[in-house]
Amino acid sequence: MNKNLSLSYIVLITVVIVCGLTYFVGPNNSVSVPSDFKEAIAFNLGISVVTILITVFLIDRVIERNKQNEIAKINKIAFNQIRIPILHQNIFLFNIFKATVFEEVEIKKMKPESLFNDFYFENIKYVDLIRVAPVLPKMTWLEYINLEIVNFRKTLEKTIDRYGSTLPTKFIEECESIINSSFCMFIN
Repeated sequence: MNKNLSLSYIVLITVVIVCGLTYFVGPNNSVSVPSDFKEAIAFNLGISVVTILITVFLIDRVIERNKQNEIAKINKIAFNQIRIPILHQNIFLFNIFKATVFEEVEIKKMKPESLFNDFYFENIKYVDLIRVAPVLPKMTWLEYINLEIVNFRKTLEKTIDRYGSTLPTKFIEECESIINSSFCMFIN
């Protein structure tokens, strides 16, 4: 809750208490104003302040809810923007795997959890980095890996720069650990 709004709540509650005390304690006989008039003013002022307090409270809740909804929308956009590059990166890693394996492997049957297992790591070490990669324009596997890693890092950096103020801290830390990983630094 906003600090200024908390102060407003305190002031309004104090005014309600003063009006209530004025109404219930009764008139002070030393003042020349009729007691009915003072009670009516205190009662009406108290009711008005209570109404204002309820209105301020409800408006504060609506503003807070709208702010949370806006942050959720921005996070959804950020996660959608990062989803496609991560999917592309998984396909890229699968293609490296396919280039080293002698048996046929279908991508439709593979999930990321089942792809990155001991069999994957056992075979990936046999990739010939100076051989031509199956991409256009022609380039070696080393150049292709470098290009893919650089593009992936740029996408992560751009997403963090654009949406970093609303993204969860853990997500930002994970993205930064990928960007600053020794593998990415070595390839780049």
